[in-house]
Amino acid sequence: MSKMYWQLFQILFWTFAPIVPANPRIRRQDVSKNSWIIECSGFESVSQIIKQLYKENKTTIYWTYQQAQKFWTDTVAANQLKNA
Repeated sequence: MSKMYWQLFQILFWTFAPIVPANPRIRRQDVSKNSWIIECSGFESVSQIIKQLYKENKTTIYWTYQQAQKFWTDTVAANQLKNA
């Protein structure tokens, strides 16, 4: 039982914790040592990325929802599911 709560806590934490680098850039520090530096302007959480994707693709998501709704209400397959 406690394992289930621990997993739920982990899912919530990693969803809202800022862990994804924003605007990452990779540059080479020293050619002789083959060392690299990764720079970023900050960190974002997974939930922020999902919100941003939703705002950018709102019309596409709504169109997809409408098409799925038509499929489940107006097709032969939907009628067969209703009658089953």
